[in-house]
Amino acid sequence: MRVPVRWIAPAMFVLLGAIAQPAHAGGDFCITDADCTDPSLPHCNLDTNMCEAEPQGCSSDADCTDPSLPICNLDTNMCEAPPVICTSDLDCTDPAFPHCNIGTGMCEEAPNMCLTDADCTDPSLPHCNPETNMCEAEPQGCSSDADCIDPAFPFCNLATMECQADMVSTLSGVVVDRADSSIMIHPVAVSLFDVNTGAWTGVTANNQADGSWEMYDVTPGDYLVFFDANGAASDYFDELYDQAPCDGGACDPVADGTPFNIVQGDNTLDYNLSFSYSLSGTVENNVSQPLQGTQLQIYDLDGFPVGVAVADSLGDWIYPRIRTGIYYVKTIPSSVPGYFPEIWDDIVCYNCDPPTTGDPLVVIDSNLVDIQFILAPLPPPLVKDGFENIDQ
Repeated sequence: MRVPVRWIAPAMFVLLGAIAQPAHAGGDFCITDADCTDPSLPHCNLDTNMCEAEPQGCSSDADCTDPSLPICNLDTNMCEAPPVICTSDLDCTDPAFPHCNIGTGMCEEAPNMCLTDADCTDPSLPHCNPETNMCEAEPQGCSSDADCIDPAFPFCNLATMECQADMVSTLSGVVVDRADSSIMIHPVAVSLFDVNTGAWTGVTANNQADGSWEMYDVTPGDYLVFFDANGAASDYFDELYDQAPCDGGACDPVADGTPFNIVQGDNTLDYNLSFSYSLSGTVENNVSQPLQGTQLQIYDLDGFPVGVAVADSLGDWIYPRIRTGIYYVKTIPSSVPGYFPEIWDDIVCYNCDPPTTGDPLVVIDSNLVDIQFILAPLPPPLVKDGFENIDQ
């Protein structure tokens, strides 16, 4: 059967019209308010392109009767949803309220951001804080905390003579050579141990080529100050203030350090570090053969062991990091069996006391070299009647 063309055309237009209309579940699709013909949904939300109830005008929360919009925004006089409770900006997922006000626990519009004072157009917030990139009130000049009447800036920074939010200070100084203050030491990292909390603060200052260093925003209090000269990679020893050895951080800050009190404002702590010297020499027998593996114990002035050096295949030994002072060097008998143990210089020493037996080695401002040991062999044991004669 043939269908007249005049009947097909209207049907096609109806079908195409149905296809051209998008389907939107849950509400009426719109581009402008004119598309919203339902009197109960007269407003087109441009974010969702859905018709919805008209935002409710208000002058107080009492005017906001819609349970979903209980808060009256006095800036817009419109009812809106309550702000999101937050503890950080991560909790604020609404792009319109991206900033968490820690004081109120509410998400709110982002505060005034800035790069320079020119970005701060609010007369009450004319100053751009370069640390926070926020517009804020102009810092108030002061000579004491009493001058700081703005509750938001109650502390007087005596270094800048400006009122500020937190009571913080600076600490700076120069690191030089202990024997020659004209020699600037670099690089050195300076860090702080808080006596009050019993922990490192995480604040570190790396000094410049001229030896200078500075820390900012330090809370006043008692601190132990560590000067890190890069440990064994440096010609200088790491120390805790005040001249407490702490090479490679191997020390107890509380037991070994001396507290340095940081007061409000600028504080200065110039410091000097001790240069590291070395002791070196050779170990051989009486026919000039090197005695590889010989261990040499280093003692300080009080007879306290400070370290051990070991002779190499050529009989050479070196103890590379030693401070200015008086030392004694003695072979360790178990490391060189068959030879008399000695303390320098050429003194047989079994269980001797180094400070009263040996010759002192004085380290002042240079390395000590050519500390030579020539060890004599023990005599062969004499045997009589099957027993070793220890009296010979």
